[in-house]
This record gives sequence, C-alpha cells and structure tokens, in this order.
Amino acid sequence: MDDRLKKLIYSGIGIASLSRRAKFLLDKLEIEGKLSEEEGKRIVDEITAELKGEGAQLKDDLYGFLEQTLSEFGTPTRRELNELKARIEKLETLLKGLGHDL
Repeated sequence: MDDRLKKLIYSGIGIASLSRRAKFLLDKLEIEGKLSEEEGKRIVDEITAELKGEGAQLKDDLYGFLEQTLSEFGTPTRRELNELKARIEKLETLLKGLGHDL
C-alpha cells in the first residue's frame, strides 16, 4: 500500500481515537468532581475546534492524494469531462443545423 495512503488512514484513525479518548477522560474527570461542567465544556470546545481543523486538513490531503493518483492513471477530471460534453453538444447542434441525422 502506498505510504501516503497509509499516513492518511492512520491520521483519520488517530483523529477518531483521540476524540473518543478525550471525551472519555473529560467525562471521567467531571464524574470524579475534578472538573467543573464549564471547564469540561470549554475543553471539549477547544478539542472539537482543533479536531475539525485536523479533519479539514485530512480531507484536503485525501483529495490531493486521490487527484494525484487519478492523474497518474490518466483519468480525466470532472472539469475535463464537462468540457468534452459541452464540445460534443456544440458539434451535435452544428451537425443538426447542417441537416445531418444523429
């Protein structure tokens, strides 16, 4: 498996695991009375914001990896396919205007 893909997968797993562990730890501290509800909420908000940022970066990295991989295989992009479709539609219209049946 490609090392870049392994890194992306491990990053995703790490983010999910960290989120669960942090929630568990904060719940435990709150139950034990070592953390007020306000402190817990503030910490959860901070962790959530940081994880969202890491999740967004992971998404960008994954899209970049997929784009590069598809490019290596010579797969056209959606934009390229849409451009070809538009060109075909123009040619069909032109041919119909010249009296050719399709």
